[in-house]
Amino acid sequence: MYAVVVTARFDPDRAEETANDLATIVVPQAKAAPGFVRGTWCGSQGSGHAMIVFDTREHAEQMAAAHTPPPEASVRIESIGTYEVHAEA
Repeated sequence: MYAVVVTARFDPDRAEETANDLATIVVPQAKAAPGFVRGTWCGSQGSGHAMIVFDTREHAEQMAAAHTPPPEASVRIESIGTYEVHAEA
């Protein structure tokens, strides 16, 4: 398995919009992506992180390449990487 790990920043004044976009756009798109296994999104005031697990490197890399919010979005991606999953508990 492979994980896409994302670090993002968002405007705390737009937190409600950000949460709505996460629930109605980001999570459904991730769940519909080929090879999706599971995902976890977390954050605090102004920052967020995600780890989305896929069945293959190819599927993870496809998601990482397609994960670009539009310029007017409330979220700005700071980093995104694809990593092999070595262990889970």
